[in-house]
Amino acid sequence: MTSSVTVDDVTQTTWSTLSGDGAADRSYWTLVLVIIPALTLFGNLLVVLSVYREMSLRTATNYFIVSLAVADIMVALLVMPLAIYVEVIVVSKSLSSWSLSS
Repeated sequence: MTSSVTVDDVTQTTWSTLSGDGAADRSYWTLVLVIIPALTLFGNLLVVLSVYREMSLRTATNYFIVSLAVADIMVALLVMPLAIYVEVIVVSKSLSSWSLSS
């Protein structure tokens, strides 16, 4: 005799074991997701400012590093906030569960 377990059964079991509706887990992961772009922005701004202010760091190699840092800054400002919004708000409501907590 074989018993079949569906994905819905596993998902229901996983979400029923969370305390309440899982709001504490959502808050924790939302905080983590907001901190990552902030740290990305801060670190890359330090790279750009250090090359800008220190004349001895203005080499061809460091210009390539600065261009990568500027690209990372653009990702942190333009892409990451939208990804956080989609993960926390849109996916959470459409699936009635949060994909990062399982």
